[in-house]
Order: sequence, then structure tokens, then C-alpha cells
Amino acid sequence: MSSPSEATRAPGRPLVTANQVTVTRLIPMPLIAWLIYQGPTAWWMAIGIAFVVGSTDYLDGHLARKYGPTELGALLDPLADKVFLAFMYVPLADRGLVPSIAVGLMFVREFLVTAMRSAYAQRHIQFETSYLAKVKTWVQMQGAGTLMVCALLDRTGAYVVLFGTLAVPLAVLIVVLVGRRRLYRNLLVGTALMLIPLGLYAAADALGDMRLFFHGATWILTALTWVSALDYLVGGLPRLRRAGGFGRADAVRVVGAVILPIVLIAALVSGAAPPWAVLGLFAIELAVGGLDNLLSVHGRSGPALPWGGRVLGASLLVAAAFPYPAAAVALCSAALVVSAVGAAIEFWRGRDLYL
Repeated sequence: MSSPSEATRAPGRPLVTANQVTVTRLIPMPLIAWLIYQGPTAWWMAIGIAFVVGSTDYLDGHLARKYGPTELGALLDPLADKVFLAFMYVPLADRGLVPSIAVGLMFVREFLVTAMRSAYAQRHIQFETSYLAKVKTWVQMQGAGTLMVCALLDRTGAYVVLFGTLAVPLAVLIVVLVGRRRLYRNLLVGTALMLIPLGLYAAADALGDMRLFFHGATWILTALTWVSALDYLVGGLPRLRRAGGFGRADAVRVVGAVILPIVLIAALVSGAAPPWAVLGLFAIELAVGGLDNLLSVHGRSGPALPWGGRVLGASLLVAAAFPYPAAAVALCSAALVVSAVGAAIEFWRGRDLYL
């Protein structure tokens, strides 16, 4: 006898929806960040959880394509990817494994692209996501795990991992090429990209300075993110000018996109701000940026004043922790409140679009 849930489920409806998978991906992300702060032993657990979380990215995409996307899914899926990256790279920068400047620029890019997407959407300017933009998130996710594993292993172990991650796509590429006489772009790109960390590690090993590997790989990842954004940040500007150019609200979003991540990363690595506050602000503002993209598509983007008040107000409060370190917790808590209240207002305003 079927269960009540099976009896009432609509024909063709999946047992698990894409949105449920995406929300499930978001749940363990604070745990991953916390584990990174607990030392080398906990890193293995963080890597394992991150691997599972990253693997489900394909599952929710598959379900969305099979059963149809939703407005909520369009908001949640890119948010989950960006929060995943923030909760991996920001703690690694704070721990000193990767350069904080590179990580700050990585997230300036993310916030800038989000701001430009809103500007384009308000003017009905459409972009087709480039192949490089689709690949870069996967590369960033894999890159964080690879850097952590290589930091935990000795020289021999690191070489085994790097050669292994290169051998897998290379072997599949050869088998498919010989067996099916087809050349899959993803396999070719994956093989080529895995040559980079192996070459960097070998160079760092030869020079006796492993910072060349960890810092060099992070800078390459940051450069990749910026190159993948050129269509948004440069290619679309002539179309934006023809549509009337930047407005006040667009300018506020762009300024906030540059200031916020720089202030947050600087405050974190200097010790002026507690990690939980910085990560909380990243998560909230990434979520509001995704919502703003959705609202902009429907012609309901928020005005400049509340947006600037939230982003710049939170940034100023965090920045005040530099000259007043004794009040850092109070100031960063106030910044979280400002960001959270502003975010709640935006989500309430657009609730009919995604609920």
C-alpha cells in the first residue's frame, strides 16, 4: 500500500526537488567554515563535506532541467555556489593559506557582476552565459579542495593527488576519443586545467617555496573569475549606454560592490572583525544581490537610498573596527543587524515572486 505522500504526489513530480537539494547544500556551509578554523585534522572533514556539497550541484541542475526551473531556484542556485565559495576561501585567507588580496578581488568580481546583472535586467538587456563563466565556479570549488589537500599532505602525497586528478580526466578523454571518436570539451578543459596546479607545485617544489603554489594558484583562479566576467563588465557597456547609461541606483550598487568585500576581507585578516560576522555579512549580501537580480527582471529593483544605506552603512560600521578594535564585536554585530534588516525588507518586498 502506498504512503499518503506517494498517493498525493503529482505524476512526474520528483521525490526531491531541485530547490530542496539547493537548500540542503546551504545548510552545512557554516560547518565547513568552522572546521577550517579548527586545525589540520578538522580540514579532512571539511574537505569531505565540501566534496559532497559540491557534487550535489550537478543534481539540482539536473532536476531543474528535467522538471522545469522556478523563480526560487533561479535565486537559490547561484546563491548556494557563491556562499560555498565565500565559506571556503574567506576562512582560508584568514588562516593565511591563500592571499587575502586575491580573495578580496575574487569577491569584488562576484558583487560587481551581480550589480551589472541588475543594471542590464532593468533595461531588458539579455546575456547568454559564456562557457568560461559556467566553468569558473566548478574550477573555484575544485581549486579550494585541491589547495587544502596539498596543504595537509607531504610532498609525495601532494604529487600523487595532483597526478591522480590529472590522470582521471585524461584517461576518460582518451577512452572516449578512441571508443566513440568524439572530443568532449569539458574533458579537454578539465585535463588542461589540471596541468596548471601540477606545474605550479613542481615549480614551487624546485624553488623550495610552497607559497608559489598556494598563492600562484589563487591568483590564477582570481584572474579566471575576472576574465569570465568581461562580457558583463566590458562587453555590455555599449548596450547599456544605448539604453540610457548608469542611473543613481546603478552607481550605488557598483560602489557598494567594490567597497563591501574589500572592507570585509581587510577587517577579517587584520583581526579587527570576528569571522562569524564577516561570513554572515557575505552570506546576507550575496543573497540580497541575487534577489535584486530577480526583482530587476520584473522591473521592481530597489531605489538607491535604502540600498546604499544598507551596504555602505554596514561597510562603515565594519571599517570603524580598525580604529576601535575594542568595540569590534559590537560594531560588527551592528553591521549584521543593518544588513539583515535591509535584506529582510527586500525579501519581504519581493516575496510574491518566489514564494
